[in-house]
Amino acid sequence: MQTIQKQATQVLQEIRAGKHLDQALQFAKRQPEALRLSIHQQASIQDIVYGVMRFDQQIQKILGRLLVRSVPTPPLDELLRVAIYQLLWTNVAPHAVVDQAVALVKQWVHQGLGSLVNGVLRQLLRQKTELYVWSQTTFEGKYNHPKWWVEQMQVQYPENWAEILEQNLQHPPMTLRIDLRKNSVLDYQNHLKQINIQSHPVGLGGLILTYPLSVNKLPGFEQGWFSVQDLSAQWAAQLLSPQPGQRVLDACAAPGGKTTHLAEFCSDLDLWAVDIHPVRLIKLQQTLRRTQTQAHVQQGDLLDLGQWWDGRPFDRILLDAPCSGSGVVRRHPDIKYHRKFEDLPRLSRQQSILLMKAWSMLSVKGRLLYATCSVFAQENKDVIDKFLEKTPEAQRISWSEPLSKQGQLLPTPEQDGFYYALLEKIS
Repeated sequence: MQTIQKQATQVLQEIRAGKHLDQALQFAKRQPEALRLSIHQQASIQDIVYGVMRFDQQIQKILGRLLVRSVPTPPLDELLRVAIYQLLWTNVAPHAVVDQAVALVKQWVHQGLGSLVNGVLRQLLRQKTELYVWSQTTFEGKYNHPKWWVEQMQVQYPENWAEILEQNLQHPPMTLRIDLRKNSVLDYQNHLKQINIQSHPVGLGGLILTYPLSVNKLPGFEQGWFSVQDLSAQWAAQLLSPQPGQRVLDACAAPGGKTTHLAEFCSDLDLWAVDIHPVRLIKLQQTLRRTQTQAHVQQGDLLDLGQWWDGRPFDRILLDAPCSGSGVVRRHPDIKYHRKFEDLPRLSRQQSILLMKAWSMLSVKGRLLYATCSVFAQENKDVIDKFLEKTPEAQRISWSEPLSKQGQLLPTPEQDGFYYALLEKIS
C-alpha cells in the first residue's frame, strides 16, 4: 500500500503544480517504478487521485481541523489528504491505511514526522462521524465546489443548483456511440449480452454500460463498431444534420469524436477537421483510421484563417469551443481546482471571437452549431445572445425535446452538462 499512497501523492502534487489530472496520471504511469505495478494497484491510484480531487474541499476542511497548530508542507500535506480519503471514502482497512502512511512518511519524508501522521489519522478515526458532519457545515464542504462556483449555480439555476453540484461528485457513465453503418443498437447490445455485459439504450444510437469496462474487453472496438462518447456529445451530429455533398467543418476537432460521428452520420461529405494542436491531431487521425471514416485533417488556428482556409465557404460548421469544462467535472474533477471565476470573462471573449471567425466561413443558408461542455451562462446563452444582437443575418434554429431550455443540457446520471445553439445564415 505504501507504493499506492506514494504514487497517488506524487500525482496530486503534479496537479497542484498545474498539470491536468489526466496528464499527471499518464506521466506517472510512464515512470520506472510504475511499470512494476499491477492493474489493481494502478486502479487504486487512479481512484485515490480522482477521489481526493472530487472531495477536495471537504478533505481540506477536515485536515485544517486536525492540524490547528501546524501547516504541513509538501509532500506531507498531500499524503495526509490521500490517507483521509482512504479512511472516509474507501473500504481499505483503517489500521492498514494508518500504519502504511506512518511507515511511508518516515521512509520518504522525515523520520520525525511519523508520530504527527499517526496522531492526526488516529484522531480522525476517533472523531470520524463528528468531523465528517462538521465538514459539511459550509456550502464548499457540503457540495465540494469553490464558493464562487456554488454561488454561480444558485443564481443561474435556483431550482436545481444543488442537484447539479451533486451530479458533479458522482462517477460518470460509460456511454458507447454505436456506428449504425455496422450494427444497430439492438444488435450490438445482443453482442454484449452474449458475454454477460449489461447495458441499456440511450439517445438515437447510444448504449450505457451498467459497469464501465476497458474498451479492449468490448467486442469490435478496433474494428470501429463503437466509440466512447457521452450522450450529450452525441447530439452534435444530429443537430448539425449534414447532407450528402455538403462541405463541412469541425473547427476544434481533436481528438475526433464528433468528426467521426459526422462522417458516420453522412458518408458523402467534404469533411474538414481542423485543430490548432498538432499532437492532438495525431489522436484524431488514429480515430479516423479505427472507425474507417475520412476527413481532411488540417492544423490551423481559427484566429488566423489566412494560414489554412482556402476561402471556400462551408455549408455546415461545428464549433465546439474551448470552455471551462464545468459540465464534465465528474470526468475531470481537477477542473474545480484549476478554474477561477476570473476565467469566465476571458473564456467568453475568446468564444465570441472564435464564433465570429467561424461565422465568416459559413455560406448563406448554411448552419453553424455552437457547442460547449459548460453549464455557465457566461459561456453559453450570453455568448449567443450578444452574437445575435450584433449579427442581423443570423437566426437561431429551435428544437424540441430532449434538447430544451434553450440548448442547455444539465448533468444527469445519463449525460454530462453541455450546451448547443444552432444558427443559420439567412442572408
